[in-house]
Amino acid sequence: MNDLSPKLGAGEKSCIAVARHRQGAFASDDLDARTTARGNRIPLTGTLGILLLSIESGHISLEQGNSFLEQLIASGYRSPVQTLDGLLKKCTRPPP
Repeated sequence: MNDLSPKLGAGEKSCIAVARHRQGAFASDDLDARTTARGNRIPLTGTLGILLLSIESGHISLEQGNSFLEQLIASGYRSPVQTLDGLLKKCTRPPP
């Protein structure tokens, strides 16, 4: 495993180590943590990816996802999008 950035907290380091050991994914919006995960070839996602997956899998509706995103933005989350609509169209996979 590549050296873990000293900028990472103990929790981030632990989660990256577990993801690497179990060949799992890592979820974070932190740039340093994401960069470290990429450097270790660990699949990753963030808040928007989790919301999109929740919609695609039917756990929440698009309206609920947009409501969650709106609440996150109101709480200080810096999102590159205001709604999930456009991302969902880009990410939706065709049926098998």
